[in-house]
Amino acid sequence: MAKKQKPNEEKPLIELTADPANPNRMQDEDKGRMARSLAEFGDLGGVILNRRTGLLIGGHQRASVMTDGEIHCEDVAAPEPDGTVARGYIEHLGRRYALRVVDWPSDVAHAAMLAANRFARVGGDDSALLKDLLAELDDGSRDMDLTGYTEEKREELMTQYHKDLAEQIEAEPIYTEQDTKADRRAAKIAEKLTAILKNHKDKLEKAAAIVFSAEASEFICIEDSALADFLTELRRYKENDTESPLAAILERVHKL
Repeated sequence: MAKKQKPNEEKPLIELTADPANPNRMQDEDKGRMARSLAEFGDLGGVILNRRTGLLIGGHQRASVMTDGEIHCEDVAAPEPDGTVARGYIEHLGRRYALRVVDWPSDVAHAAMLAANRFARVGGDDSALLKDLLAELDDGSRDMDLTGYTEEKREELMTQYHKDLAEQIEAEPIYTEQDTKADRRAAKIAEKLTAILKNHKDKLEKAAAIVFSAEASEFICIEDSALADFLTELRRYKENDTESPLAAILERVHKL
């Protein structure tokens, strides 16, 4: 969105460009509702006072920490389409904060009050962007509580992010498939061990080792203690996370 430039104006155009680091995101449907609310009630982001009732509509929490502020306000030439009848500012600790005064019946004021509260919460944070931005800012040079996030909340957000990430990874089809395969292999191994204990107890007692194939569909009982070198070689393959020549061995060694 750009500000219209007057003829012969040398000042650069003002661009309202979103900061990509902002973690807050809003769905298109919510943006549509907010656009209609802006058209109906005007900007509800600051301190809004209803002249008719003398009660606040927006900025309740801001006003609660500026109780000693001095109000400066002037009526506009004519009531504006969004109900504004005066504009000004609250001077607090040497600084000025925008004040808008409207003239609405209670039902309109209450609808606007809900809108002021709700649209401040409708957007959702991108947890990855929020985590990165908080980590970037937390370099010891500033009071991080001023971001609105206490130390406890920041730690909670970091923990929740990593938990959500882990759950997301676990839900990926490739990992689910791998887990399923691992479960099947474990079941096959358990089945084979049960069979050995039941039907080949004598061989089990003599065995120096039992080796399963990659799919656990076949196995060999190694009885000869002289095969220590062979066992060492198999361990080496496993430690290096490489495939051993077990399938070829199974073709040449007696199988149960």
